[in-house]
Amino acid sequence: SVNPKKNLALQISHGYLKNPEPLEPEIRILRKTTASAIYNKKLDDDHNWASTFVWGQNYANGERSNSFLVESNYDFSKNSVFGRFETVKKSGHDLVLDDPLEHEQFWVQAFSLGYARDIVQGKGIDVGLGGMATINHNPQSLSPVYGGTTHGGWQFFMRFRPSKHK
Repeated sequence: SVNPKKNLALQISHGYLKNPEPLEPEIRILRKTTASAIYNKKLDDDHNWASTFVWGQNYANGERSNSFLVESNYDFSKNSVFGRFETVKKSGHDLVLDDPLEHEQFWVQAFSLGYARDIVQGKGIDVGLGGMATINHNPQSLSPVYGGTTHGGWQFFMRFRPSKHK
């Protein structure tokens, strides 16, 4: 990893795993490679913007599968607005599909958008309430299995995190 500028962090890594999954003995060697860029900009004491781009690749048994992720978060006062887009190439096996789809590869995507507000802040532990909505997309060829190409979900959450030091 390297930090070429105060607000920028870059990373690349590679891992080599021998017999990584006992339940999948056909995978004798798995190589994992990732690269990421993180940008964080403190605009003032109450405003911060952070974004991340991540690429990853698995290589096993002569096949590669890639993934891409972009996410961003904007904090202002007691509020946070955040979003995330990810696209991943998954095997039919990973998606728990039966033959003949088990051996094919599919691009699947998810887009999330959310908001959180701190209800307690600066007392050692910040407590926030928030919500997030996600839209997932899969290829038309998986519609018989998943009942369509677009699916959604939502969640409400409570967040606990250490307070910022000023």
